[in-house]
Amino acid sequence: MHDFSYAQNKNQLVLISEKNASSKATAADILSSLEQNEQTEAINAFGKERKQYQQKIQNLEKKLGDASIKSVDASLNAGIADDLKRINGIGSMTEETLNDFGIYNFTQLATISEDNKALLSQVISSTPDKITNWAEAAQKLLEIK
Repeated sequence: MHDFSYAQNKNQLVLISEKNASSKATAADILSSLEQNEQTEAINAFGKERKQYQQKIQNLEKKLGDASIKSVDASLNAGIADDLKRINGIGSMTEETLNDFGIYNFTQLATISEDNKALLSQVISSTPDKITNWAEAAQKLLEIK
């Protein structure tokens, strides 16, 4: 009797082990599937976010283009261009970007609107505060003129 019980228990243990192994494999498959789903969701979310940023960039470029045309016209009518590099923090490249934005003189920089500060800060990857500092410096230079 003892041998029969042992054999029966052994068979049950083998069955339980096989079920556990199968459960472990199933759990591993489920985890793998969940990880793949999470990765797919992350990729899809990134794609959506990327499209949103691309749309924002296009909108900013359009606004910048519209603002530049108006500012260039105003500058050409005024016929005055200042050396914006005289302002601390503005080098040749920044001056060129400001020119592209339609800012050619101290008056334009000193009177830049808050909306244009925000827009320009995004274009040059800076902060509106830095542009405010430039505007204040431009105002001081205008007072010296």
